Amino acid sequence: MTSTSELATGEHIFKITSYSVLKEFGVDNYVCSSTFTVGGHEFYIKMYPGGDEKEAEEFISIYLVLNNVDKELLVQYDFCLVDISGDSVVVGPRSYVASPNTFTPKNPAWGFGCFIKRVDLEASQYLKDDCFMVRCRVWFLKTRQLVGPSDNLHQHLAKLLESGEMADITFEVEEESFNAHRIVLAA
Repeated sequence: MTSTSELATGEHIFKITSYSVLKEFGVDNYVCSSTFTVGGHEFYIKMYPGGDEKEAEEFISIYLVLNNVDKELLVQYDFCLVDISGDSVVVGPRSYVASPNTFTPKNPAWGFGCFIKRVDLEASQYLKDDCFMVRCRVWFLKTRQLVGPSDNLHQHLAKLLESGEMADITFEVEEESFNAHRIVLAA
């Protein structure tokens, strides 16, 4: 058996509405985006308007969550604020690109506890009409197993011939009929 890898990529825009109400909920309260699929895996964004812990209460905390994790998946991702025109712009001195992180059943979420200070967001051009948008891009290598030829192919072909199942051609030799399969004959 062999495998092949391809790069799975995707992005999701999370629009946060009623920010002034949400930020009053305090520490460790969050809102979630809808789920989005990248490379056959479902993700969603979890955002804490009042920070995810006491030490981050001046910040907005944001995390990427892999939904229904059943095995490890190494994922690269980034977050940035998006202005009304849809142009992505990273705000502040940090770039919000994460190192690759391994999502597991015990740790299905990774992100930034100190994504942006609330006062910085509130003074920026990105908070409009009590709303702002965050873009999350996700990329990872998706590995697929390729099934090679079977060790007992001859047995499968013999069984197919004996059963006559899916035969699509008949040979007549000296008044005796034989069913066959065009694809096998072509091979």
